[in-house]
Amino acid sequence: MIQTEVRRLKGSNNEFFVIPKKTPIENQRFLEILSDNKQAALKLIKQSDPKVDPMHIMVYNDRYLRYQRFPLEAILQIIIMWCFTIAVIILGITLGRTTPSIPSSYAGQISSNNLFFFRPEDVAERPFYFDSIQVTVSITEPTTPSIPSSYAGQISSNNLFFFRPGDVAERPFYFDSIQVTVSITGNYSFQSNSTIDTMAYFYHTSFDLYNTSINLMAKDDDSGDELQFRIKVYLEANRMYFLVVTTHSDSVTGNFTISAVGPAVISFNSSIPSTTTAEPTTPVVSSSFNGQLVPNGLYFSRPENDTEPQFYYYPFRLSVSAAGTYIFQSKSAMDTIGYFYHTSFDPFDMPTNLMVKDNDGGGHLQFRIEAYLESNQTYVLVVTTHWELVTGNFSITAIGPSSVGSK
Repeated sequence: MIQTEVRRLKGSNNEFFVIPKKTPIENQRFLEILSDNKQAALKLIKQSDPKVDPMHIMVYNDRYLRYQRFPLEAILQIIIMWCFTIAVIILGITLGRTTPSIPSSYAGQISSNNLFFFRPEDVAERPFYFDSIQVTVSITEPTTPSIPSSYAGQISSNNLFFFRPGDVAERPFYFDSIQVTVSITGNYSFQSNSTIDTMAYFYHTSFDLYNTSINLMAKDDDSGDELQFRIKVYLEANRMYFLVVTTHSDSVTGNFTISAVGPAVISFNSSIPSTTTAEPTTPVVSSSFNGQLVPNGLYFSRPENDTEPQFYYYPFRLSVSAAGTYIFQSKSAMDTIGYFYHTSFDPFDMPTNLMVKDNDGGGHLQFRIEAYLESNQTYVLVVTTHWELVTGNFSITAIGPSSVGSK
């Protein structure tokens, strides 16, 4: 325990200072004074240290004065304290990261020429010299390599067509279905390039031609600028995905390319979509056949007409090897109409055996007929025109669980 003694200042009855006993003043760290006479207190301080620096004198409550000399041991303590603080800050920055710790260093000096401050936790408000160091941290996150991949495809009238998700009008759109797989999980981007206005739909697991909303992950129309799509998706390694490329307007055809980037090379493979109306393992098969309406050809009067105008027609006798739902789509410069019959067709008794008919369900004045067909049965598709005595060429595209035989 440090003992103290009390000395009165000369010429004053109530002024005194307190110092540690038996310790030379020149070796003291602090000289503390309680006085009503500041001038007398300052005089005492100057007597104890002729080289007194007024900046080292502090006044508390108008009576309490403290003079601090900052001997060498105090400076060393401050230096140690600041070195420790800086080390803790740097250590905290490096330990808080999961990336490799990168060392940094700084050399500085704390001297009597430096500014001093009062530490926030110090009630006595003692002055401490300091060196202020601005610290900035630049963290560069590791970048994932962007590996390019590409695919070239074509949307033609020989392709399958589908009805886009959410399209109330159910217009037919030709498309190319592309199976996509990656070896590294991550974010991938797909950008189209074409002279046609492209759209894209991205599916996980499978793409169902008759249920185009199932497994849909993302879709895009013009995010790639110049009427091109650009899709960003998160893909898992070794999982199957399907990119369906189609067009903004129905019945449009043309070539396209896809540029893709991601953490790994992307595997592209042209794919035929599945359908839930057939067996899950049965692919959707496309068939096509052509016909022509000519002058002096077969003609009939349509049953819905009160008069008897003449309409040229062309009948196809059809059969399939696998039962399921089949779609028949016409393509022609003529405005076509289709009638679909089971077993047989009688031009003089057209309502008999009629299963379904359509006028413009395929868009662009073309018919689209959807019907469930049994295997090894005979069906008749009758192609005619909206207006009487019109002639011209046409083609029919059919899709379903098996190829469609035509006679």
